[in-house]
Amino acid sequence: MKKLIILVVFALISNMVLAQNSGIGTTSPTNKLHVKATSDPIRLEGLSNATSTSGTIVTDASGVLKIRNPDNISAVRITGNITLAADNTPYFNDVTEAPTETFDNLNEFSGHTFTAAQTGLYQVSFTTRYTQSTVFYGGLVLVYAGNGPTPPQYGAYDMGCINPPRAGFNFTLVSVTKSELIKLTAGQIMLFRMSTFGAIGNTNGSYVITINRID
Repeated sequence: MKKLIILVVFALISNMVLAQNSGIGTTSPTNKLHVKATSDPIRLEGLSNATSTSGTIVTDASGVLKIRNPDNISAVRITGNITLAADNTPYFNDVTEAPTETFDNLNEFSGHTFTAAQTGLYQVSFTTRYTQSTVFYGGLVLVYAGNGPTPPQYGAYDMGCINPPRAGFNFTLVSVTKSELIKLTAGQIMLFRMSTFGAIGNTNGSYVITINRID
């Protein structure tokens, strides 16, 4: 019986020790292994070359290691068609039809709104194509970024036009791209709008939106 009690006590002590955090360079570890130094606290030698970027190790603001893989990388590609009225009014990209999502890893895009799941820098490209008729007009793209539901316009609008139209053609295409690097905090949004200027009658167009969190 005495031996059994000793074994139970030893097991309980072992579990308590295993459950505690361990620290190197700190007496108050906050994780299972907490290494603290004034600079370069960890060094590893002899690592093999990676065969892909999937499973990249990164750190958060506190220095805690995290894994980044295709499931948690913020990346979006949206396409769609749009019909714009000739009233010089900016319309959201989904005014005509719902957009097509080629991929949206974190489900951050809905309709015409991107909601950042993570704080960081986002590379944004908004490319539009307008059918240019024999009557001159310009195609405009606008991006809005910040706190919802109505964030301010980000930078100036971008515009493309042809004047005069190419002789002998009923139409050609005006292509306009707005490319921006935008810093967002988690929960902030981006909105996407298109418009025409000087058109007579409705104008058909298409667009491609890509968003990638780069840091």
